[in-house]
Parts: sequence; C-alpha cells; structure tokens
Amino acid sequence: MGGIKKIVKRPAQVASQELPATGELLSHFRYTAGHHRVPQREKTMTMRELDIQFQNAMNELQASFEKQHREWQQSYQALQQQLEAAQQREMALRMQNEQLMRKLSTASSVPEQHALIKQIKMLGAHLDALAKDAATFNRYAHNQQHASGNFSGEQHG
Repeated sequence: MGGIKKIVKRPAQVASQELPATGELLSHFRYTAGHHRVPQREKTMTMRELDIQFQNAMNELQASFEKQHREWQQSYQALQQQLEAAQQREMALRMQNEQLMRKLSTASSVPEQHALIKQIKMLGAHLDALAKDAATFNRYAHNQQHASGNFSGEQHG
C-alpha cells in the first residue's frame, strides 16, 4: 500500500507528459526487448514512458477506487437512514399494537366495564321491560275484551 501512495505522490511534471498509445508502447517494448542493439537512451525512454503510463494507470485506479468508495458510502448512509426510519415505524406500530392488545384484553376479561357493552346491556334491559309491559297490556286488553263480551251476551269461542 505504501508503494501506491509513493506512486500517487509523483511530481505533476511526470504525470503531465504526453504518452504514446498503449498498443504502440507494447509494440515498441517488444521490439526493443527482441533486439540487443537498441541504444541505451532509447531503452531509457521506453522504460520512462512505461513508468509514466504505469503511474497514470495507478492514479486512475486510485481515483476510480475513491469514487466507488464515495458512492458506496452514500448508498450505505441512505440505507442506514431507511433502516432507522423503518425501526421508528416498527416501534410506533409495536406501541400501538400493545395499546390495542391492552384494550382488547380489558374488554374481553371484564366485559361489563366496556362502555359499548354497558350500553347494549342497558338497551337490552329496556327492551325486556317494554316487552313485559306489552305482554301485560295485551293480557289486560284481552281480558277487557273478554269481560265486555260476557256482559253483552256474545260468546267468543
């Protein structure tokens, strides 16, 4: 890793020199490697060009790595925020669920204490009282009819 930092921190003048295309450089390198009569100056230039190209490739690799790292970091942060929001929603839903479970538990264990059940029972009691009153009234009305019919001499069968 120290080697990469060393390469990246090369002087700007080396990185700004013009470079031949990769294919040209490789052809030239193969040519020079295959012939022993290449002057020392040409061999040094080829190695220098290769070094410059290597430096540029390492700089591009590092820049690409840093860019990818930033993108992953942003993605991670976005996912982290989504996770936190989901956990907050889950917590709120759990609290609401517990509250509803307590209400349901209270309503089913002591139904007389539930307001709606109290009202239904009260309404039922009123209906029972009205039904008794109606039955009493019907017996009274029937008896009145029967009694008045006996006085008039009519007979009902």
